[in-house]
Amino acid sequence: MKPWYTLFFFLLVGHDFLFCQQLNPDYIYHDNRVNPAFGSAQTLQGKTHIINVFVSDDRKGWSAEDKADMHFKEKEGLGWINWHAKKWGIEGITFSIADLSDKDIKVDKIESTNNLRPKNPLKWVPLVLNLSGVTNIPHFYDSVKEATKADNIVVMIFAKKSSRSYAQPAHSNQKENERFLEGAVVFKNSYYDKETGAATIIHEMLHLFGARDIYPESSMNAELESKMQSVFPNSIMLGTFRDIGSLQIEQLTAWCIGWTNSYYGWYDAFGGKRREGQ
Repeated sequence: MKPWYTLFFFLLVGHDFLFCQQLNPDYIYHDNRVNPAFGSAQTLQGKTHIINVFVSDDRKGWSAEDKADMHFKEKEGLGWINWHAKKWGIEGITFSIADLSDKDIKVDKIESTNNLRPKNPLKWVPLVLNLSGVTNIPHFYDSVKEATKADNIVVMIFAKKSSRSYAQPAHSNQKENERFLEGAVVFKNSYYDKETGAATIIHEMLHLFGARDIYPESSMNAELESKMQSVFPNSIMLGTFRDIGSLQIEQLTAWCIGWTNSYYGWYDAFGGKRREGQ
């Protein structure tokens, strides 16, 4: 049925350096200097409502089987989140899921890129909601929040294309900001045509709650990159093309998404803004 709106701790390292700093008890989680909680996804606690949107261009659209496969992977990933939440002592996390429409949202063209930060990326959430007939996104957000009683709302956009998945988190507390309703675009296959799995879906969703990438990028120096990968080799924010059961939510990601207040100074190396991309 369609929804109504369609409608340890020291860090252990095998090196001659100590890769941590003294715990600062005065450093409050989501201090805006380091880890702002903007937009429709705050901390990954309580109830999160997920709005799924399946997008295709004029070529072959999503089959019922392919949609069912994405739904299965998404639910597998959400179960994995709950399992890890309990390991961190977090109780009461729930999810509700609804497809925006039982039909594909059609766009003229879906770009394909392997860039970590696509040039002039589509504003995915406003685009797909406008195409579905939603003209006032703040009002839409309010109505969904009231109907679902959710603490967080995210939009997961599944695009029928091979490309690099990425998140579009908010950078403002203003509801009228075009990114306030936070979303991610997850492509059916990677840029190298490898089938997208549950780990990619959850990696991108965690970005909306503040999680940061651990894999190499231009803003990370080589020493820090090496340290992070040696300490957190199984982080879901490092590698996604593995079985999700072999991946973990480590301490940095747990802090970013609101599961622990324990803060270490080396977190600052990851900058003061939420990061996009996978």
